[in-house]
Amino acid sequence: MPEVVVYLLEGRSLEQKRGLVKDITQAVVKNAGTTADQVTVSLVETPRPLQRNGRPLDESHWRHEPRAAHGVNNPVSALHNMLAAVQ
Repeated sequence: MPEVVVYLLEGRSLEQKRGLVKDITQAVVKNAGTTADQVTVSLVETPRPLQRNGRPLDESHWRHEPRAAHGVNNPVSALHNMLAAVQ
């Protein structure tokens, strides 16, 4: 069962994520000799303030609102819900 994990910065629309998952799934099916229902694609989104392209983070980047303020109480549940919406 092929599994693909994609790390990307948050902010993409559900339509963009669906397209990404669809295209990755099709590429894996084509090149790995498997079926679409055997492919798992996970999207792991990183909050923008925590990603700095190799530049050091200053302490202001570690001050952020609790996850609940962003509508995410449990990151695992949030990922599960996002992937369910994509399928």
